Amino acid sequence: EWTLTPSPSRYLYCSPNERFKEIRVRLDLDEVDEILYGLLGSFTGCHVEIPNMQNKGGKPFQPALNSAWCKASIQYANSQQSSFNGNGTETRDWGVIWIQVFTPKGKGTLQMSRICKQLRDKLNYSKDGLEIYLVHAPQETQDDDFYAKVVRAEFRVN
Repeated sequence: EWTLTPSPSRYLYCSPNERFKEIRVRLDLDEVDEILYGLLGSFTGCHVEIPNMQNKGGKPFQPALNSAWCKASIQYANSQQSSFNGNGTETRDWGVIWIQVFTPKGKGTLQMSRICKQLRDKLNYSKDGLEIYLVHAPQETQDDDFYAKVVRAEFRVN
């Protein structure tokens, strides 16, 4: 007789004559979003604006022209069949975390470098079937009110 012991994202199985074996269960995309938005929401280098997330007091975010801030989004790409198993096929999902970093014009150059480095360090993540496998160097982008760069991080699931 087998014993089933649930734990987050995993199940441990044990037959009477064996030790517990760990078998990974696929992450759902809502679990991936929860992990990724949790990483972004815990970033302390500056305020991170996440689409469709309510701000403190329920008011729309209004960036101050004299402080740094980020705007982040998660974009999923094409899914691919990765393997066959006894229950059918396995799917691997791919995506990109897109983070725009803004600092005040004329005085935010070094602050921008520090924030981008902190983001790259924060996004060094691989756990439970989610791997952020490449965080690109920041690239400049245009904005009328701020000095702006984009940090892109590519990830795969399962």
